[in-house]
Amino acid sequence: GHVILSEKQKRLINLKISTVKNIEESKEILLYGEVHFDKTKLTKVMVKVPGFVKSIYKNIGDRVKKNAPLALVESYELAELIRNYSLYKAKYENCDAEFIRTEKLYSKARQVISEKEHLAAKQNYQVAKAELLAVKSKLKILGINPEGYYKNTENIAEYTVASPIKGTIIEKDITLGETFVEEDYRPIFVIADLSNVWVDFQAHHEDISFLKRGQLIHINFNKHIPDKKAKITYISPYIDEETKTILVRAELDNP
Repeated sequence: GHVILSEKQKRLINLKISTVKNIEESKEILLYGEVHFDKTKLTKVMVKVPGFVKSIYKNIGDRVKKNAPLALVESYELAELIRNYSLYKAKYENCDAEFIRTEKLYSKARQVISEKEHLAAKQNYQVAKAELLAVKSKLKILGINPEGYYKNTENIAEYTVASPIKGTIIEKDITLGETFVEEDYRPIFVIADLSNVWVDFQAHHEDISFLKRGQLIHINFNKHIPDKKAKITYISPYIDEETKTILVRAELDNP
């Protein structure tokens, strides 16, 4: 059965009526983590031309700005590219001028020269243009502007390896005097942007239900580093077979 109470009886027993609400279960979880570089902000620097190392300017731990010189390589292949650029540019300019001249002479109004001469001039122009574009493309890959290269260096065989980003050198694999061949694509420097770092935790399966992306967490380092707050940015969908744990990652500013 059921009991019906008057308003007076409700007041006497201090009866309060509230709407039933779903309350999410909460739990404090203690996880141990490790600080890592943000692997999406790592840059590997390679020597792009065969040659030998004349100078090394930076070492592991050095902070570098974008375009800062890292090493100096002397490359006869580079000198040949620069020389070919000058030759192909002069050839292109001559062929271009000749093709313009023959275009005018072969016009319907004049037709001073034969079709064979006109086609030959056109073909020479197209070949010269292709040769110049090919060598310019190779130099562009090296980050070299051939137009001002003679003005900026006394030795056209010298190639400066520069940092493509602002960051800190975390790996170095280059020695003075060593020679790089065309097939050598190993990175000589690895540079990391350390403005942000990853803090990786290993969570047990039973704790995952209490964690979600965007959740604010409290990170305790040690007595020398103040505590930080960060948001969870990644939760792995897979369980590590060896540790039986799940990777949980937070991103942290690195002042």
